[in-house]
Amino acid sequence: MGQPVRFGEDGILVLGPILGATQIDIPAGEIVNAAISASAAIAASKCQKGLAAHVSRSGTVVTETLVIHVVKGATGTLTHFTVSNVTAAAGASTATVDLQKNGVTVLSAAVTLNAATGNLGEEVGIISSASVVDGDVLTVVITAVQSGTDALATGVMAQLDLDEDYAA
Repeated sequence: MGQPVRFGEDGILVLGPILGATQIDIPAGEIVNAAISASAAIAASKCQKGLAAHVSRSGTVVTETLVIHVVKGATGTLTHFTVSNVTAAAGASTATVDLQKNGVTVLSAAVTLNAATGNLGEEVGIISSASVVDGDVLTVVITAVQSGTDALATGVMAQLDLDEDYAA
């Protein structure tokens, strides 16, 4: 004889095996991290990973394109993009830094590093196109513009934060 089934204010409590069930609907948010056994062996394909990808250059900024990440998960989302410099540009010299996916910008506008940025100042790029898929190539495109003899920034660096599914 099977175990008793109890009906309560919070739903049904089954004290024994469920025989013949083909589907159980669990409300969103009911299963939390603490409810999953450390030995559950959940497949990587059902998980996401948070990544922080970096590029940096020592010395005076130059015009160049750098690969910051190649997407390997089935899908992903770009979450945050920041740029900085060790030493700020002087006068009217600038460097613009753009984040591109497959050669097309994903920012609402390129980020500008100039004298106002300051030493070790951080500028945030506003991501306008956040979705990525397996094989997308993400690049940082830096354009240096020197004004007369005004010094360009040095030690330019960029960080991209993204969430990505594990490979399919």
